[in-house]
Amino acid sequence: MKKDSMVIGKKLIVTLFFAFSLLLKINSQEYIDAIGIRVGESFGVTYKHFFSEKFAIEASVMSRWHGIYSMGLIELHSQIMDIKGFKWYAGAGPSGGYWSYNNDIKWLDPGKSAFVFGITAIAGLEYNLKDVPLAIGIDWKPAINLFGYTRPWLDEFSVSLKFRLN
Repeated sequence: MKKDSMVIGKKLIVTLFFAFSLLLKINSQEYIDAIGIRVGESFGVTYKHFFSEKFAIEASVMSRWHGIYSMGLIELHSQIMDIKGFKWYAGAGPSGGYWSYNNDIKWLDPGKSAFVFGITAIAGLEYNLKDVPLAIGIDWKPAINLFGYTRPWLDEFSVSLKFRLN
């Protein structure tokens, strides 16, 4: 069943990427605050606030492995090819969470749980639609837990849809 959901997730990301590419011809506008959802290996909510044209913070609360984790990222944004609203971004920050055992978590001993704390990085693309207050993003979010169950997590690809508040 996990393979089926991974195939569906990959197809969704490819479809959204092509739709995202078509939107590049539309002019866009920038924002200061936005709230939305992230969908990938994890699912959750996210909030982004720009302090300047290039620097933002992003906070997210996500669910994965029958647990919950959160992260706070500082991001650098930069425009791509003079296309207003189309930016790449990269950043990093702390993350932490809790996972409990279930049959899907082969790396956690039966009856055990794990509190984790680590560092999460992010790299992605985002586009702001002009006539609709939405920002669409696709990113990769690798992480490493420094405490708890220490292991790098490299499989976190996500699509986000954010509603611009201003």
